[in-house]
Amino acid sequence: MLQLGWTVGAQSQKVPAVMRATAVPGVGRALANVPPTERAVRAMLNQIGLDDAVATGTMTPEMVEVFHSLLRDTRTLRNELDASPRVVLPIKGMNTELLLPADLLAEIAAPTYFLWGTRDPFGDESMARQLAAMIPNAQVEMMPGGHAVWVDDPAYVAKVAESFLRG
Repeated sequence: MLQLGWTVGAQSQKVPAVMRATAVPGVGRALANVPPTERAVRAMLNQIGLDDAVATGTMTPEMVEVFHSLLRDTRTLRNELDASPRVVLPIKGMNTELLLPADLLAEIAAPTYFLWGTRDPFGDESMARQLAAMIPNAQVEMMPGGHAVWVDDPAYVAKVAESFLRG
């Protein structure tokens, strides 16, 4: 199993403010109904650790516009709010009821490789290593970047993925 960045079900250290805001009853739905500005989208991307990718152009203006359009022109955010369990709580942050139990993680038999961004806002290297320690035959590699490491350095992520999947 190849996991890119922090995953739902793992402990988290913090939750980006925009995610906590959408968890406030009524606020998430209101935000889903208000077309976001490009500035708001850039702020959201920055909060999940993509500030370097946006600033350097790794996440191109076209990619930012696609994400902007996804939020502005589709029901994506509203559908996520309607269909998803309450992953984020407004005050506590991540819903601890969704944590993967240690005994379940210990049953994972597949080789597991975590490729985790050094600036992932959901959890740092200690969090990544703590999660991997609960899974037999798991490894962690830290790489420069935020939560979406495949955006920060897509060529490197592809190389690691190919190497891991080929065994």
